[in-house]
Amino acid sequence: MSSPSRSLRWRYVAATIAIVLVLGGIAFTRGRAPRPKPTIEDPAFVLAANQRCADVLPRLRATEDTVRSEDSREKETAEAIDRASTGIDALVADLRRIPTAKAAAPKVDAWLEAWADYTAAGRRYAAAIRAGDPMQYGRVDDESVAPLRAISRFSRANRIDACIP
Repeated sequence: MSSPSRSLRWRYVAATIAIVLVLGGIAFTRGRAPRPKPTIEDPAFVLAANQRCADVLPRLRATEDTVRSEDSREKETAEAIDRASTGIDALVADLRRIPTAKAAAPKVDAWLEAWADYTAAGRRYAAAIRAGDPMQYGRVDDESVAPLRAISRFSRANRIDACIP
């Protein structure tokens, strides 16, 4: 049997660990941006969009890079961006065919236009890579920021999490 002081010490250690975990969890969740308020009310669209994005987007995401020459890597990067853009354009066409509540339609349309802007910026970025112009890379890359934010914000707000790029 352990002494009372040893038992008390272990309780203190266990309580300290629990407090640290709770405070750490609170700090972690406060550091994350809260989910924005929903902007549409169309559960059928949300369910269908989530399913389609879950089926398509994981296959379009970048894969781990292997060791290759810089020229080969740049060419492959440009090709991968073009493939992803084509796949996203097909996904967006599919998302457009999902019936949408009349009240939600303008916001869904704006979300889908943000996807089109995102893939257009991706194609311009791929062209800049092929042209080998580093000054153009940064400028064109910046063009994708606003549409990506719009896509992500709408997706998070409306719980279409599978559609967050």
